[in-house]
Amino acid sequence: LNGVSTNSQLRVIERKEGEPMRLLFVGRQTNWKGVDAILLALSKTKNVKLTIAGSGPMLPANIDLSCRLGLGRKVEFLGHVDPRDVEELMANHHVLILLSLYEGLSNTLLEAGAAGMACISSDKGGNPEVIIHNETGYLVDPFCIKGITRAIKSLCDNDSERVRLAENHRDRVMTAFTMKQSLAKTAQVLENAINLQ
Repeated sequence: LNGVSTNSQLRVIERKEGEPMRLLFVGRQTNWKGVDAILLALSKTKNVKLTIAGSGPMLPANIDLSCRLGLGRKVEFLGHVDPRDVEELMANHHVLILLSLYEGLSNTLLEAGAAGMACISSDKGGNPEVIIHNETGYLVDPFCIKGITRAIKSLCDNDSERVRLAENHRDRVMTAFTMKQSLAKTAQVLENAINLQ
């Protein structure tokens, strides 16, 4: 079951003038999670720093790509992160980015909403169920580096837009994606399935 605790709501983090926008990826580094696309887009931005939390088979290749793109000072690879530490990570970053080529109902996007983060997400799988484009975040084509770069720059250059999206995302998650609602919806689906037999 995916859903957030009503106790997990955090404030939208402030960003001081001139401070780099802190971008966060959380997930397993596989070839369908889009970390390479994030790095390629990041190479075309200024005043943005990226933290990559998570291990996986693509970690060495992504570190190599980051070095070849000259992103050493802009990217921090944390490797494996205890799930209990993810909330603190989110509380110290401005934007979550998730460019999966396929995804169910992403718990990471829900947790980011509860943490008061704006999100840039691929338009694949269940992500559009969580992120409403231009209302609670940005949906992008994970194969379009120009579009990903444009989304990152937009939030970096317009902090009021980042805050607007973050607040909308937090409010929607805390009203539409609580664990209580998730349990109720799951029970309804099971009940409907039983009635069809």
